[in-house]
Amino acid sequence: EGERRVDGLAEMTSVAKAQRICIIGAGASGVIAARELKVAGVEDFVVFEIQEGPGGLYKRDNYANSCHTTNMCFTSYACCPPKDVSQCDHYTLGGYVQYLEAFVEQSDLRRHIYYGTRVVKAAPMPDGRWELRIQEGEGPEETFTFEKVICASGTHTNHDDPKRHPWLEGFEGDIYHSSEFRNSSVFENKRVIICGGGESASDVTIHTAKAASQTWIAMRSRTGHITPRGPHLPETDHDSAPRVENHRTDPDHYPPDAGFDLDLTMALFSTSDVVNPAQLYKDVVAMCTKDFMPGMKINVYNKSFVTNQFGCKNCGFSSAIARYGCIPKPPIKSCAARVVTFEDGTTAEDVDAIILCIGYRNDIVFFEDDLKCKILNPRNSFKHCVHPEVDNLYLVGFVRPAFGNIPQLAEMQSRWVAQLLSGRATLPPREAMITKIEADREFEENQFVSAKRLKALTSFYHFAMDMADLTDSHPNYGRLFFDDPVLFAKILLGQFTGYIFHLKQAKTPEEYARTRETIMNMPLANPWHIDLALFMSSFHLFLVFGGFASDAFKLKGTTPFHRMSTGVRLFLAAVLLLNPVYLLFVFLPMTYITLLCLAFINTNTVRIASNIDFLRGINRPSYYVAKSNWDWLHKRTARVQFFAFILLTMPYDLFMTVFVQKHLVNQSHVPTKKFFERQMNYKSYYSEHIIFA
Repeated sequence: EGERRVDGLAEMTSVAKAQRICIIGAGASGVIAARELKVAGVEDFVVFEIQEGPGGLYKRDNYANSCHTTNMCFTSYACCPPKDVSQCDHYTLGGYVQYLEAFVEQSDLRRHIYYGTRVVKAAPMPDGRWELRIQEGEGPEETFTFEKVICASGTHTNHDDPKRHPWLEGFEGDIYHSSEFRNSSVFENKRVIICGGGESASDVTIHTAKAASQTWIAMRSRTGHITPRGPHLPETDHDSAPRVENHRTDPDHYPPDAGFDLDLTMALFSTSDVVNPAQLYKDVVAMCTKDFMPGMKINVYNKSFVTNQFGCKNCGFSSAIARYGCIPKPPIKSCAARVVTFEDGTTAEDVDAIILCIGYRNDIVFFEDDLKCKILNPRNSFKHCVHPEVDNLYLVGFVRPAFGNIPQLAEMQSRWVAQLLSGRATLPPREAMITKIEADREFEENQFVSAKRLKALTSFYHFAMDMADLTDSHPNYGRLFFDDPVLFAKILLGQFTGYIFHLKQAKTPEEYARTRETIMNMPLANPWHIDLALFMSSFHLFLVFGGFASDAFKLKGTTPFHRMSTGVRLFLAAVLLLNPVYLLFVFLPMTYITLLCLAFINTNTVRIASNIDFLRGINRPSYYVAKSNWDWLHKRTARVQFFAFILLTMPYDLFMTVFVQKHLVNQSHVPTKKFFERQMNYKSYYSEHIIFA
């Protein structure tokens, strides 16, 4: 591992200078960019990577027993799926680095990559080419010239400098950044403040809270939409035990599935397990009284949904508050010695350490400032990839889906870039790119409440559909409907992933069969039948009200309706909504389920309390997420709502489960004994099973 492509700078220079294209970075975005170039028949490229092996951020900031917050259905490339997607496992970060290493070898990329090689500077030349200054290890710098540059380095290179935050001045304890976190042993029996409200903060908080004598979490006014990682993993990435605990065996630790969670009641419903409904109810009650209550309270307070806010796919801080006495607080105002004052005027005394989980500086260190001004905001570039005023530079991986993951979107970006560089596609006219850039900017900033702060934030669905248009990757849905109706139904009701768009890109019948098998083996969205009802109701709204419904209910980024012409819409409205059979068996059941969901959402006591607090002028999430005297009422009404929802939807639930689900799922997603056993020894499991199908 980490072995250089050639020995010595002189030999490296002679080989690399003969190449036409340079890829900067061999992380998850860089290696897929290299692979897509090879698939397109482009061989004259070189990859420079500063570390001694592929992996990027996952290799550098890898801590004990850490794992992805998104399951491997999304973090694996569509061209190289894992062997088993039916259980929606999650890679450990070490396991994902192994996946990338195997991907490099399988794709024959090793001979193109120069490890331990830093790009010191990259600048455009007057003739359109690019000049790069490269340094191997601690050796002298060497100048290279390339026709095209693909930047896949990401911006997470330099973390925030504590000295630039005036509210930390005067603090005499230790200050850490989350990238420096390896385990919690250093915080044993100490008093620690964690700053942040994202996935890293949630992760660090739960682990630290177990070891420290007292913890606080200082959150800004808005966090991501809190969802648990999934039903088969613990509430934390950090676990000092030599195994990943399976919390389904302990009802008190069983988080609901993150596949569907509109609010507390709906999130609890999404734990549904038709095999053991008695255990289901026990799990729901346990979760309602323990880990997930603080997280769902803050979702309701923030009025966040999966369609309007980025996901925090980790309820670790929620568990830390519920179980380990972590105290939620607003942001830090000032520090004096070891006394920390928060913005609400309260203080924490004798603080030993502050851990900053507030992200990285948005920077690409090897570009000049004038170039950074243009490209550091990905929304200034067409599909976060090509800036209209910067020639021969392509950005890959500078896209952050609210839900989903970067690798499959980077794969689709890379496919388009490879088509451009191989001559199989051409850039749109400059005016068309600018028009699309502004339209995407308007959509993203209107769709997501944090979009102006998070410049790369976008919709996984919206972005993937656009990239499929550019790369001609949409399968022929009409033909699928007649030739392979089961696959068509699974695409409609299953998880939306890049595998759908790899069907058309498959080069051989064997590759197509493997992609189809991957899609069929993936579990359905859970509870998919409720999701289908909401989808159909939004479709009916669109048929009646047109684009106004998509905009008013923020559906444009999650459904294909905005692609439908007015004529087609009116024709479908007439054919469907005037048909008595459709009205009786589709429209009325779907509307009934949707109205039930809306009724339970708006009568949930957590939401009512949130509205009362809003009228009282309380606008601090730290206040709202803290334990309340009203929590007993929230717990009891949630149980009643859940039980009522089950009863009122039982006929629909049974019909959809028995008559439809058995035809669309090759394997049950209910965990088996084998699944439990491999979770208990995940290291050997990753080495034996995770690397490609």
